[in-house]
Amino acid sequence: MEVREEVKEEIRIGVTHIFRALNISQTCAEEFCKHIEYMHNTLQQNFWRMMVKVIKKYSSMKYCDARNKASVELCKKLKDFMEENELGHMPII
Repeated sequence: MEVREEVKEEIRIGVTHIFRALNISQTCAEEFCKHIEYMHNTLQQNFWRMMVKVIKKYSSMKYCDARNKASVELCKKLKDFMEENELGHMPII
């Protein structure tokens, strides 16, 4: 499915905002989770569906260094765990 250009731009802006917040405070996980909880249930499901795709994509990164090696390794383990336990499929309801 082709992603429209305006949607691509919204995604880029959203990711930039999240990373900017992470750069300011690496301890913002509680605040981040709090806001996810208040989103519509369908949007929460879409968010986690996207996170599963991110984990799978990140686990196969060709290049990493000491700054993100642990993250790539974690994603590999999570991907393997999801596959071994038949997890990761999130239906659209």
